[in-house]
Amino acid sequence: MTCFWDAILQKLTRNDFNNFGLSHMDNSNFVRFLKNHAEKTPDVTWNDERLSDKQLQENYKHIIDFNPNSIRNGYDCSVCDPFLFLVCFLFNVDIDHNYNGHIMRYRVKNSNRCLRFSSNTGHFQCA
Repeated sequence: MTCFWDAILQKLTRNDFNNFGLSHMDNSNFVRFLKNHAEKTPDVTWNDERLSDKQLQENYKHIIDFNPNSIRNGYDCSVCDPFLFLVCFLFNVDIDHNYNGHIMRYRVKNSNRCLRFSSNTGHFQCA
């Protein structure tokens, strides 16, 4: 089950990856890319709130500690998800994540577009 990674990759464009000197990305390489580019994301807000330094550190650690070999086992996306923060930061995009009817808004200053996703307790997809 790679629906989390599949959906994000469906929304990102070739241009997004060109900025990093890349032209193609599969799930495994995408997770490794995110781990290699992991950093704290203080400029990204979640539902109009800035994260605390402790939350930023925990998000960073979550990404660094994530095992890319586990992606086929599914990914439990949280309502305040570290990888979604990082995607916003790296690709300069906003994200709206509809989780069972509740919209989680990730915002980065001067974003170039908004990626929309929806999920429930078992599936993550493009909205």
